[in-house]
This record gives sequence, structure tokens and C-alpha cells, in this order.
Amino acid sequence: MSEAMKRTFAKITKTVLCSVTVFLLIITSASLAAAQITEDENGKMILDQKVLTLQCRPGFRGRGESSKSFVVKAQTQLKEKTGKEDYRYSVEYGKLVVNGSKAKWDLTGERPGTYRLNVVVLKKGQTVAQYDTNVKIEENICGGDCECPTLTVNTSSETVKNGETLTFIASLSGGASVSYAWTVKNGEIIEGQGTAEIKVRAKRNAALDTVTATVSISGLDPSCNCTTEASASATIIL
Repeated sequence: MSEAMKRTFAKITKTVLCSVTVFLLIITSASLAAAQITEDENGKMILDQKVLTLQCRPGFRGRGESSKSFVVKAQTQLKEKTGKEDYRYSVEYGKLVVNGSKAKWDLTGERPGTYRLNVVVLKKGQTVAQYDTNVKIEENICGGDCECPTLTVNTSSETVKNGETLTFIASLSGGASVSYAWTVKNGEIIEGQGTAEIKVRAKRNAALDTVTATVSISGLDPSCNCTTEASASATIIL
């Protein structure tokens, strides 16, 4: 390899390394901005999220980004540890799962407000560290732009014998919270009315050889004129 090629290769390598370094710094900075750190001379407690943003009601789009997960991950780090520490996390609301120095705090379904997490670290029965921190749940800023979810219905089988059962399943994109009501032609609902999934017994009619299930949903904003019905059918065979 010539000296010129060596110099060119060295410049390219340096440029790539600098780009990777900058990218990692950006990722680290973004993570730290989203995290919450409570620190003292003994150590620190880190939460991976400090603000949780609720979704807008069905049919509306938020100006901000809604939180994808309402499970907050916490970790307590001591500057001096022996491995014999006892970490005691506590909360007033939500569900808490503790694994040593780490904890998962599930705030799914909680209303807007400020929620407190506490951890006491014991060693030989003595408190060596204690941290309190808060997580805020806030409403999204929801605009009037409609964002309709997609409603579909699928069957467990394209054919069904007369008198036997099959399943119809409604799928709704976007995770909207709605109510379900089903009607069936050439069949009988034997399980699941009011849910997203029903079990139907087929009843063949002399003039019709298909069983059809139609779902109607409620809970979307009526001013958005979103699609609220969907159907699926299966052929009834003898």
C-alpha cells in the first residue's frame, strides 16, 4: 500500500470513529434527559422515565408523543457495596416488582398526577441509604384532528360444519379503548358477547350457506365519523 493510500485510509478511519463517538454521545444525552437521577454521597437511584404522557381519547391526535410504556424501571447504585445489601422499594400506587437493587414500577391505568417511589437500603439491619423520587403522569395536549383506528374482523376458519363452532376476532389499531357489540347471521353466539372475540355455532339456512358476524364498536368521537362496523364470513358445509 502506498503512503498516499495509507494517509487516505487513516483519514477515513478517523472520520468514522469521530462519527460513532458523536452518535453515542447523542444517544447517551437523550437517555439522560429522559431519565431521573436522585443522588447523594452514598450513591444514587435512577429511573428510566420521569414523565409519562397519556394517550389522547380515541379519534384525536396528540401534539406530544404518548408514552409507549407505563412501566418505570428503577435501579439503586451504591458507591460502596458488599453484595449483602437489602433493597426495600415501596410505592402507594401501581404495581411493584423488585429484583435486588432493581425494580419495575407499573403505573398502567393510573390517573394524571405525581406518584412517589421510595427505596431504603439496609445493611446488617442498619439504613445505609434512602432515596425518594417522583414520576409525573400528565395528559397529552390533544388537538381536533381526527385519527381513526382501523377495524377488522377475522375468523378462525374459512369453513365450518353445520352445528359446529368457530371464532370471530375483532382487531382495532391504535389501542383505542372501545366497547364491542356483535350480531350474527346463520349462527348463534355462545361465548364472548361484549368482547373483541366471540365463539359462534353455525346454523345453516336453506337459502344461505354462510355464517356472518358483524361487530359494532362505540367509544370513538362521533364527530370524526370513523368506521365503527366490520364483518367477516365463513362458509357452512354439510
